[in-house]
Amino acid sequence: QLPLGDHRIRWTVYDGCGNESTCEHTFRVENPDGVCAPTVVVVGGTIETEEGDGVANVAVQLDGNHPNLASFSLFDLTDAQGKFNFDVPTNSAYVVTPVRNDSHINGVSTFDLLLINKHVLALTLLGSPYKIIAADANHSGSVTTFDIVELRKLVLGLYTQLPSNTAWRFVPVGFAFNDPANPFQGGFPEHQTVASLQQNNLPMHDFVAIKVGDVNGNAAPGVSSQEPDYRNAPVLYLDLPDRTVQAGERFSVPIKAAEGIAGVQFTLDFPGLEVEDLLPGPGFTPEHYAVYNRDHRLTVSWDVGGQPGFTLQLKALQSGRLRDMLQLSNSITFSEAYSSALEPMQVALRFDGEHISAPGFELYPNRPNPFGETTDIRFFLPEQACVNLRVWTQTGEMVLDQQKVFPAGSNVWPLHANALGGGSGLLYYEVVTGTDRAVGKMLWLGTGR
Repeated sequence: QLPLGDHRIRWTVYDGCGNESTCEHTFRVENPDGVCAPTVVVVGGTIETEEGDGVANVAVQLDGNHPNLASFSLFDLTDAQGKFNFDVPTNSAYVVTPVRNDSHINGVSTFDLLLINKHVLALTLLGSPYKIIAADANHSGSVTTFDIVELRKLVLGLYTQLPSNTAWRFVPVGFAFNDPANPFQGGFPEHQTVASLQQNNLPMHDFVAIKVGDVNGNAAPGVSSQEPDYRNAPVLYLDLPDRTVQAGERFSVPIKAAEGIAGVQFTLDFPGLEVEDLLPGPGFTPEHYAVYNRDHRLTVSWDVGGQPGFTLQLKALQSGRLRDMLQLSNSITFSEAYSSALEPMQVALRFDGEHISAPGFELYPNRPNPFGETTDIRFFLPEQACVNLRVWTQTGEMVLDQQKVFPAGSNVWPLHANALGGGSGLLYYEVVTGTDRAVGKMLWLGTGR
């Protein structure tokens, strides 16, 4: 494209004998009707949850066409308030489509399974069309026990993402469902369309964000997920015997909740042991647990109601004491329970009615990983502590050394690329407290990627 005004162009031609001839011509580029340079205006919107929280990191795409321009596509990411905008030529027709498909587990727990099951059984219906859409985990256009099966696999760590659905769905603000109690009847749009953009009538492209699987509304709307803080909640004890074992020994360990509850989920680490079988108690089925012998972990997600229990058949890979070889953690499935009144509870192991073991210090994988501008270092503290974070390059150069005080429970240390200096590549990070130390690794793509 040439700017408006006068321009001079020169032609030179050659023949096969090396002769040449040149001529010049001056011409003027004009745009009397403005058709070649349409007015550009800013259009945008806000993406928020049903509760009104802005949702960050949503990729919004605008696909458009214009009578005098080639088809175009524009992209933007929502900020922390869920806002986005585009520069669009007037008279354009376009479609705006938001997408976010990270951290499927964000906001999803066994508590959601309890609520969805009550909806399926028509005991307590989910209170809005957006929650009903969130419950449709397999994207079938209905809410059934199959959705509970899919979400349980996510909670247990068998899935890292739902195979038939995205992590988030988006419905235009103000859309009137044919039947709010059945939002799938007649369907609903997940984009917004403009037939012809006019400068004196600019639309707002606002959407309601729906975190799939999260029907109690506790998903983190930011870039990273977050674990709940139940430090002041009552404790559900899982009772089991304590004993010493010898390497090579095979033995059984019964584990049972100390009281009746609505549901429970947890990760049980068993370093130095191997699970050869799990014998479920009443109401406990194979769909309620997953065993990861390679990582020496098993996960449980149980929502039947009552007093859950099971027996582990174990083989000792080394000698030791059970209370040192069986430990609760949050490494795959966050450890939490729900009373019969659906109140949250902490979970702890109780050996022989005395020794109590609850989740201790843990370092989780950073999110996102790989990362560009920012990532979150995530860890769990059994009590308040001064935490030291160090980051090294692959060659051993330390690029970050910082300290902060964090409370007990799940914590997030946001890490911005600006703090790492220039460059990119594989990095190692270390989180150290007065009593614990753990190391992880992450891949930095470099800023602007």
